[in-house]
Amino acid sequence: MDFMDIVWLALAAVAGLLVGALVHKSVTTKRIGDADELAKRIVEEARKEAQAQKKEILIQGQDDLFNQKRELENEFKEREREVKLRERKLEEMGSRLEEKLEKATARSMSCLPQKRICPARNASWPSRKSFCRHASMRKNSAFPRSPA
Repeated sequence: MDFMDIVWLALAAVAGLLVGALVHKSVTTKRIGDADELAKRIVEEARKEAQAQKKEILIQGQDDLFNQKRELENEFKEREREVKLRERKLEEMGSRLEEKLEKATARSMSCLPQKRICPARNASWPSRKSFCRHASMRKNSAFPRSPA
């Protein structure tokens, strides 16, 4: 081996090292680029997934609100029906009471004498009110008797 062979060998080794370094650098750069691309893709997929979950949660919340609103509306309608039913019953009771009052008034008016003398005052009764007051003074009688 002569000196030229050693120089050529040294140059070949240096060239091999340079080529190896360049190949290593390009492979590393490519790997880093691929890793960056993969990281960006993962982040983008995570964003899309988060957006989808957000939309799903919003839709679920809207559905829950809609269902609650519908339940409240149904409850309100039921209460409104109950109130109307109670109002109708009260009106019926009121009209029945008015009829009973009219009948009782008619009966009491038919039982009243046209003109009687008040035993407590020995005078004519001017009104029903005084009749009721004087009649309540007597325990065993519904109508006062005229002194005869």
